[in-house]
Amino acid sequence: MTVRGKSHPAEYPSMLEYLEIVKRLFNQGFDGVFYDKRFRMMRADNPMIPWSCYVAELLVRKANNESFNSLSATKSPQPASLVSNNDKKVCHYFNSGKCSRSKCKFLHVCSLCNDKSHGKSLCFKK
Repeated sequence: MTVRGKSHPAEYPSMLEYLEIVKRLFNQGFDGVFYDKRFRMMRADNPMIPWSCYVAELLVRKANNESFNSLSATKSPQPASLVSNNDKKVCHYFNSGKCSRSKCKFLHVCSLCNDKSHGKSLCFKK
C-alpha cells in the first residue's frame, strides 16, 4: 500500500478504507484473504473500481463454492429504462457518475447490476 500510495497519492484514502473493509471481514469471521485476492483480480480488470467499494458478491461466490470466473459471466444487463423498484426508473446521471440533484426522484443504483454503491460508469460487470 505504501508503494502504490506514493505513486498514486489520490488513491491513498480509498486504500485505507479498503484495509478497513478487509479487517472488518476478518473480525466478522469471513475469509478476508480470499476477498482480498478476488477484489484485486477484479480491480486489475477494471481499475476504475474504487478501493473503498465493498463487493459482497465476492464472498457469496466463496460460500456457494462457485469459481471466480463465473463472476465475469453475468446475465445480460437490463436497459436502464427497465430496471425499476416500485415503478421508479434508475437515474441516468448517477449511472454516468454525476447526479447533482439534491432530491433526485430516480433510483441511484447501477443499471447493470442494481448495486447501490456505484453507477454503470464504475461497474465491474461491463
